[in-house]
Amino acid sequence: MKQINMLLAALILISLPALSFNQSYDKSGSKFTLIFKDNIKSDLSIYIAGIEGNMVGVEMFFHEKSFSNTRMSQQFWIDKSSSKLEIKEGYFLVPEFKSPQKLTKEYFNVNSGVKIEDFLFADESSVKENSKGKVTLTVAGMDIPCEKFEKSRGKQKITYYISPMAKPIGLVKLISEGEEEQHNYVIEFNHLIKNISPKIDRKIATEMTEEGKSFLPKPK
Repeated sequence: MKQINMLLAALILISLPALSFNQSYDKSGSKFTLIFKDNIKSDLSIYIAGIEGNMVGVEMFFHEKSFSNTRMSQQFWIDKSSSKLEIKEGYFLVPEFKSPQKLTKEYFNVNSGVKIEDFLFADESSVKENSKGKVTLTVAGMDIPCEKFEKSRGKQKITYYISPMAKPIGLVKLISEGEEEQHNYVIEFNHLIKNISPKIDRKIATEMTEEGKSFLPKPK
């Protein structure tokens, strides 16, 4: 469970450069296949949970069906009022709790490899520094024109592919590699999704409890 939480907390950050904040994309996003070591596959959905003024909410729902039937949702609210995007609020929900719990800021960045600041680009030139050019990927039976990006920190390397055909999230494929177990996974686009009902209602969220912290990796 803690490995999953570390993964979900980083995924939305990877998509931020391509994320569309157009109101017409509210409650829409993408469904992915998440592949771990030993070819263990899980469902992953990432979608726009709401748009309120200069704030956009992005929610992720993970469901591992094969062994543990693990389910977890995370929701982040991002301030887009300036050129540098900033995560202002975070929440998580697991079946053990009736209400979501609010993440404190130290839990926004618990990954030991690639960090939040690696994806909160200040401007377009910062994004382009990580670009490796245009490619075409065959994913979900479709040939999708993409832009390839690479980002590394420490012993984790992330290669990811972004396309306007996959809006509003934009992510088509991601490959993460590293020495630590939680750094090795692949994410592949399946299809677009619409009219999604967010699983987290932040209006009824409670403060994080000690039991809640037990589901999360410890902040660095």
